[in-house]
Amino acid sequence: MSGASQVITGLTLTNVAVWGVSRIPAPATQQWWLSLAHTPGYPWFKNRQLFTHMFGHLGVFHLGLNMMGLLNFGPSLAQSRLFNGSGSHFLAFYLSAGIVSSLGAHFSALVFRSHRFTPGMGASGAILGVFSAWAMTHENAYVRVFPFPKVFAAREMLEWEAAFEVLGLLGLWKALRLPINFGHASHLGGLGVGVAYVTYGGNVQIWTSSRRAAFRSMKALSIL
Repeated sequence: MSGASQVITGLTLTNVAVWGVSRIPAPATQQWWLSLAHTPGYPWFKNRQLFTHMFGHLGVFHLGLNMMGLLNFGPSLAQSRLFNGSGSHFLAFYLSAGIVSSLGAHFSALVFRSHRFTPGMGASGAILGVFSAWAMTHENAYVRVFPFPKVFAAREMLEWEAAFEVLGLLGLWKALRLPINFGHASHLGGLGVGVAYVTYGGNVQIWTSSRRAAFRSMKALSIL
């Protein structure tokens, strides 16, 4: 098992484990689980929730859908020219996409007053970051989305997903009284991270330079 495969397996097992613990019907457990959520409008919001929210899920379907996305798109993306099989690089990207997506939700809540007091949980932002980077690096690939009979080209699917989230953020689905209550701002944040990382050569412009700076700092501090 490669480093990237170990990271993807570890992320999957961590999410499953957190969900399993959240099912324990004890007050302390439920309080801990709720503390993972990102709720920007609450006075007890903590910065760490920008990170912890991506490991909590609201149900088995929510968890299963996100982990299916990670297991479907993650391995192929990790082995692409963008990551070259590096587990640490893929993990840094995944976590960064999750945090930035949460910042998108935070911005939307404070500026547009959207979902201000709704606890936000789930790895969707990070997963959509993985998906958008995969779509940008696998333009000749195709995606089938259940239950639609049509097979979408990777880039086409990315465009449809972005349009869906933008319309949701603008309130169209709510105006049409459709039962769609997703974290559209968070999803757009994740999509944007993946697109930007590929478009602007994040593997060279961000990852390589960041690693060099980190190693220089550790050497200066005699850590290495």
